[in-house]
Amino acid sequence: MIISTLSSNKILRRWTKQEISFIEKNYSILTSNEMANLLNRSISSVGGKLHFSGITNRLNKIAFKNRKLKSEHKEKIRLAQIGKKHPHSVETRMKIGNSNRGKKSHFWKGGVSKLNSLLRQSVEYKIWRSFVFKRDKYRCQQCGINNDTLESHHEIPFSIIMKQNNIINFDSAIRCKYLWDVANGRTLCFDCHVQTDSYGNKSFKK
Repeated sequence: MIISTLSSNKILRRWTKQEISFIEKNYSILTSNEMANLLNRSISSVGGKLHFSGITNRLNKIAFKNRKLKSEHKEKIRLAQIGKKHPHSVETRMKIGNSNRGKKSHFWKGGVSKLNSLLRQSVEYKIWRSFVFKRDKYRCQQCGINNDTLESHHEIPFSIIMKQNNIINFDSAIRCKYLWDVANGRTLCFDCHVQTDSYGNKSFKK
């Protein structure tokens, strides 16, 4: 049997075609640990070969994705984060963001992302959102709930501010002070957020 043949060969450390074929055929039904034991190799070696082959071990990924935390566990995590400061200052976060933006990023694909999506993924947006949450004491300003569904809501929507200020690119958006005005933000839970007139650009579509 191929498994016994592979696992009994303790001297050969270079990956053989048999071994590579084995993990490519079995990665969806065996975990990395099981394949490592069968091949008499370390888990990191198997994981590295899967990564090199462009394969993500589906069992490990599915197990992590389907993991559900109990409400008590979520509450412990939330309480542990209260009062903690971000490991980097605002200035440092801005420098890190600028050094990995646009063509400088290894995820760059020629500028295919929409401007709105880029802005909501930017460091500036994350800092703005954290200021809004902190000012509102991490509570929905509509119903008062405090849970993991909190979102930052723009009283005047992003799309309207961008249209009024003729913003057509990322740099001009970053320089626009109205986009990052904390006074224009409000903390809402998801249920309250979807009921606003501007959620999902509803006001822009009218």
